[in-house]
Amino acid sequence: MANANRKNFTDRMMQDQSVSRRIADIQSEIEARRDEATDLKNQMDLLPVDGVLPGDQKAGDSGFKGEGILLALEQQFYQSAEKGDEAATFAYVLAGYDVDKPRQKTKDTVLHIAASRNARDVVRVLVESGKCDYLMRDGQGRLASEKAYLFGRSPALARLLSIKERQQADREGIKLTRRP
Repeated sequence: MANANRKNFTDRMMQDQSVSRRIADIQSEIEARRDEATDLKNQMDLLPVDGVLPGDQKAGDSGFKGEGILLALEQQFYQSAEKGDEAATFAYVLAGYDVDKPRQKTKDTVLHIAASRNARDVVRVLVESGKCDYLMRDGQGRLASEKAYLFGRSPALARLLSIKERQQADREGIKLTRRP
């Protein structure tokens, strides 16, 4: 019966007023930046037919700036995992960022990044979100559990993630293989 009253990590995190305030502030910043990006992209729809804008602006500048803002926000999401910042990671998860979207170059997901940095609290946030695909592989074909073991030097975190991987593979009827 003691476990029935036990709260998960993110619930406990939100009970801390300073942490919950920081998460709310980050969410507000994310929303404001997204709105700014949307406004810039919408300016493209308002261009004159000849595509000439006042000043030194060129047609398309606004749309590119909007895309740049969205890419910068995405990079901040990855960086929150790199830094082990569970509050910022949680704010991005709550804002609807895709935890399984791999980085362009390395194909690491946020879970891979957190596992390789031994960012246990970030991994807790991601696991509790229920949004992780544990069977995603990075650009080298490694699972998050392998990165936790090899780079995060955390057998306990690797074990947790390997259990999650096996459970998902069993649910999906997939044979789980490790890298040779």
